[in-house]
Amino acid sequence: MKKLVILIFCAICLLTSCTNDPYSNKRPFDYGEATWVCKEADIRFFIDLEKEDYYYPEGYLQLDDNKYLCKFYFIHQTNQVSVSIYPLEYINIPDTERDRNSIVAELDGECEFSKECLVIKVDTASDTVFNGEFEKLTFYRT
Repeated sequence: MKKLVILIFCAICLLTSCTNDPYSNKRPFDYGEATWVCKEADIRFFIDLEKEDYYYPEGYLQLDDNKYLCKFYFIHQTNQVSVSIYPLEYINIPDTERDRNSIVAELDGECEFSKECLVIKVDTASDTVFNGEFEKLTFYRT
């Protein structure tokens, strides 16, 4: 009987943990419409709740004399983010129609979330945007 109770308890824990997102209501889009501006580099993104996929915000990256489109993918049930950098002309192409082979650069990292600040601890080994120049990127909500 004791084994059966433990088995049922484990099954309940397994089933409920799949839907539990420890970062729910903590990501930038959970705080409403805003512009998030980076302190270390000329990069920003916009939360526009009118967009269908507002939870994958877009923005701009200014690198040298070139401006790029950037798309932030906050990974569900994790504190991970992946940022894809596209040529600026992709701004008017829906995300589902964008050619993934046109990605210019990518950046991945682990996030620390708060209402006014987002810190991305950059995976410098895989960073093809800044080539490991920044260990962290700090975005402030404006």
